[in-house]
Amino acid sequence: MMMLKALRHRPIRRLWFGQALSSIGDEIYRVALVWIAVGSIGADASYLTPAQSLALILMSVIGGKWAEHWDPLRTMIRVDLARAIIVLIPVFYSFYAPVPLSILTAVAVVIAGLGAFFDPALQTVLPKFSPSREILWATNGLMMTTIRLARMVGPSLIGFLA
Repeated sequence: MMMLKALRHRPIRRLWFGQALSSIGDEIYRVALVWIAVGSIGADASYLTPAQSLALILMSVIGGKWAEHWDPLRTMIRVDLARAIIVLIPVFYSFYAPVPLSILTAVAVVIAGLGAFFDPALQTVLPKFSPSREILWATNGLMMTTIRLARMVGPSLIGFLA
């Protein structure tokens, strides 16, 4: 019930709502990326996951260091806007030609790498929005629960729409 108490605070509620929409969008993107990749290149689509993981690991070393010097809220907004634009690249490309592996890999790597900036910024902003330690704990739990729920809601939405 502490998570509901955290949602009574307007900044946390707004952040949570944005994070919920963003997380659902992330999951829809992941399913769409796999569909496009398997349709375009077949079994070689499995190379996208290690490429994303490698990008996240490499950028995490740099991203956390840079992100701590930037305004966390603006960093989160800019990263999410950049990710929203970048995920549209294969969509628009697919209107004119089959999407090649190079485009899919580049998009997947950049999106994963941007997460290295977003996640530290999110962790930095949570204490600023939480009026007490208990609310901060509840807010952390709320954010993690949201990500897990998005893993169910995003693919379910795709299944419903398909």
